[in-house]
Amino acid sequence: MVNFGANQAVNWSKSNVMISKTIVLGASGFLGSHFVQNEYPENYQFRIKPKASVPNHLIFDPWNTDELEKVIVDNGLESIINCIALANIENCESNEAKAFEINSELPRRLAELCRRRSIHLVHISTDAVLKDTVGLLDENSRTNPKSVYGKSKLLGEEQVLKTSSLFTVARVNFFGVSPRRDSLFDFFYDSLKQESVAFGFSDVFFSPLYVKDTIYALRYLASIKQAGIIHLASSTPISKYEFGLKVAELLGLSTELIVETRAKDLPVGQLRSLNLSINNQKMLQIYQPQFSIEEGILQSIKQRKSEDRD
Repeated sequence: MVNFGANQAVNWSKSNVMISKTIVLGASGFLGSHFVQNEYPENYQFRIKPKASVPNHLIFDPWNTDELEKVIVDNGLESIINCIALANIENCESNEAKAFEINSELPRRLAELCRRRSIHLVHISTDAVLKDTVGLLDENSRTNPKSVYGKSKLLGEEQVLKTSSLFTVARVNFFGVSPRRDSLFDFFYDSLKQESVAFGFSDVFFSPLYVKDTIYALRYLASIKQAGIIHLASSTPISKYEFGLKVAELLGLSTELIVETRAKDLPVGQLRSLNLSINNQKMLQIYQPQFSIEEGILQSIKQRKSEDRD
């Protein structure tokens, strides 16, 4: 296991550490697409959908372990970052078998392959595995997910670390622009630009990390082969309602369009933890985020405006 003192934490984005030769699985999704967008060097490969046009991309079936093993050998890979997930909570509820197949069984197969080939696995998990309780939640906090999504991701964590305790499980909750325009930021941005009312939960707290910081941190974790569970999160817990207000303020639009509501009064509240305020001290010992929540929102606004013009 790699241990770093606080004085060794890095404020890092692209090039001041030696990077292992890595493949990112799920590079057409929300998190994976930001790996692609950030101009990674030749030692990064991306597994994406066939129609995507991206340098260094590979097209193969990650369920076919023989095919994936050939990719590992042919490219001299040293690590895999697994971003593949079924993440929509409602979709997981209505497709439980598929959720466990993608979020639990696939990580198990990847972990076994990585152990056999002696390469490092960074598996992306979620704060939704944690027990809904008061206070800041750290890596040792109890787990007790409410949703099928959280339960399937927790089993995926357990499968990975059961295979090897030296693998990385990164629990994340990030924000930014989604390629499908279905992120929390996109929801508030589109509602505000259309002058439509957007409801924000004032009783749901989270610690969102800007997506660029998330991928920078993941890349670093892969390079140092960090072992075990680590939370990637901001230092500032915030409610979904407060997040919406910040988007409105930084867009220069009326905050009156962001309407406060409470998740616990709605059916959706039964599937979501109300407090996912994260203790990120373990992360801060090895990685210092470059963007505050406000700076990340400003970057996301800039990206949306640029892409919407194209």
